[in-house]
Amino acid sequence: MIRLATVLIAAAFAVGGMTFAGETGVALSGLAIASAIAVAAIYLMTIPPVLFLPLSAVFAGLTVWLQSFQVRGFNYMIYESLIARIQDPNALLGDYYVNVSIDLNGYFVYAHLLALVPMDTLPLVYFTVWIVVTVAIGWFIYCAIDRVFDRHTAMIAAPIVLAFMLATYRWGRFGAFTLGDNALLTNFAQAQVEALAFALFGFLLLIQNRWIWAGLLVGAATLFHLNTGQHALLIWPIAALAAGIRLKHIAGFIAIALVVSLPYVGLALADLIATLGQEPTFSYIESSGWFRHPHHLIPSTWAWEAYLRAGIFWVVGAIAYALKFPKKPIDHALLTLVIVSFVLFAGAWIFVELIPIDFAAKTQLSRVTVLIKIVIAIYLGGHLARAIQLGWNKLRPRFETLQITGRWRPAALPLTVLGLALVLAAGATRDGHGLVRRAPTPLESAAMRVSPADAVFAVPPRYGQFAVFTLHAKRGVFADVKRFPFQGTHGSEWLERLCAIVDEPCETFTPQQITALHRINWDERYNSQGIAHWQKLAERYGITHLIRKSNVEWDGPAPVATEGGYDIVDLRGE
Repeated sequence: MIRLATVLIAAAFAVGGMTFAGETGVALSGLAIASAIAVAAIYLMTIPPVLFLPLSAVFAGLTVWLQSFQVRGFNYMIYESLIARIQDPNALLGDYYVNVSIDLNGYFVYAHLLALVPMDTLPLVYFTVWIVVTVAIGWFIYCAIDRVFDRHTAMIAAPIVLAFMLATYRWGRFGAFTLGDNALLTNFAQAQVEALAFALFGFLLLIQNRWIWAGLLVGAATLFHLNTGQHALLIWPIAALAAGIRLKHIAGFIAIALVVSLPYVGLALADLIATLGQEPTFSYIESSGWFRHPHHLIPSTWAWEAYLRAGIFWVVGAIAYALKFPKKPIDHALLTLVIVSFVLFAGAWIFVELIPIDFAAKTQLSRVTVLIKIVIAIYLGGHLARAIQLGWNKLRPRFETLQITGRWRPAALPLTVLGLALVLAAGATRDGHGLVRRAPTPLESAAMRVSPADAVFAVPPRYGQFAVFTLHAKRGVFADVKRFPFQGTHGSEWLERLCAIVDEPCETFTPQQITALHRINWDERYNSQGIAHWQKLAERYGITHLIRKSNVEWDGPAPVATEGGYDIVDLRGE
């Protein structure tokens, strides 16, 4: 009866996922896939009932995770504006970020890989990569717990730890129990997360003295995201020494990783050398740290609650580590990883706020506390799994009648495939995941109609409906708050442009005043500027068109188009 009910529940969720629209449809589809996998786990494999609790936890976590995925946010504009230019050299000719970033940027290799597929298929590619990386992280957690404890413990603990990571990825902003607004998992396909997956498997392989494969994976991680690769190359060798790996093998690991990542690292080094001796208006720490990424780079700006949560978690983690016996080489490696991460984090604070050094800030060492969270979760999950095992062994005689038989196994595989197909179908056709590229809005269409392909638009720079204007209107933007150019000293000019938009003398500001810029009403300041202000910026920066609120007083030329409460003004004076 229980077996039949499980199958019927999975089928009901599947039908509901196809019947209902919007978030309800996505939620039911997520439940369908979770139920189908549960059916497969019960009927396709012979598993002890003790695994029901952790499997249920991870299925519930995956259900919420599937609903959380988003593809329409401004995060993708960083990639996609670059991809548009890679695919078409004549695309976005007037876009400042693309023009200064196309030859080198924080996602150089990642953007070129994504550019191999048509732009309209990218949302589905993102979704697929996101699912694969989530599964890969779960597999890493299983492998790590297997090596720290044992396989039976890992079978129970890994689903619990993955569910914990899924449930806490966005407490506060991102990444509860970490500092610097970082998470092991995010609700969109992010190069950092994909790079971290490569790097983590590289760590496990290096600890097993499989240094060639470890070097290849960490090299790949560096190609995907330079900072993640840098962190691995700084921390993994020291952790490997603690595990007893021979120095020559560690040197070989480093050499292989550097050779694999050389195409990207070489460009970054050349860019760094080119900036030596230059004195921009704003340092990298001021433009990227105090203004753009204080939540990542400036520890003094972080909420005390974040420190409290992380501190308590670290203390609990230290107790969990101390209670684990006997210690293996991997335990020593993980302890070293944590200690080195703390040291690097302290260095990030010293060389960003106390003794500001741009190069130190560019390594973004403040992000490494996410590694500490991973290690602590592994030990906490292992101890919890052993407690579950102990409790089950005492209760098992009462529940022997629930032992699974294989009579229903033939139905498990098709139900699993059905669940997967339904959730992907719901995501691809409904607004929940947004995997279908939306059409341009009337305002975006009007911008294309009244301007040439190389036009330079000034748009309200804060997040909102204009975050994806560049992609859908196929027109360049003068500057926006999201897309920060990491290379060279362009970050300084980027901040100068944003300050010019709202007519602020930022060059006289202290770092704290630069951060306080986020508290001004950007839209109000932007829309209140008159024609004299915009003509001055047009002469200096080549702005050709302006988008502003229609209901705000204006002393300039009549708009060439009006849509959705916004005017498009041609500043060329023709």
